[in-house]
Amino acid sequence: MRHDLRLLVADKILWIVVVLMLGMIAGGIYNGAIWASARLAAVSALEQKALEDLAEQRSEAEAFESGAKPLPTGTPAAMLPTGKSVPVVLPPAPLAAVSIGQSD
Repeated sequence: MRHDLRLLVADKILWIVVVLMLGMIAGGIYNGAIWASARLAAVSALEQKALEDLAEQRSEAEAFESGAKPLPTGTPAAMLPTGKSVPVVLPPAPLAAVSIGQSD
């Protein structure tokens, strides 16, 4: 086994493969880090928009309660809170840079 290990280390192909593999791993981690930062920016934007929407909905509810804004009339469906949702997303985990592709 020692002899086979010496032959393997002496072969130049091993070192070429090791360098190529390390380069591919580094490229993958770099690509994953870029993806994770873009994902984090998208999550932050969604959170900010959700907070703005919530503030708008709160002021609308206060206007309804105070009587400054009349309640919708017509069909009973006019009172339904349509279009008022909150996105639920998880921010990227610490190892997201090495797990890109798993978000699909």
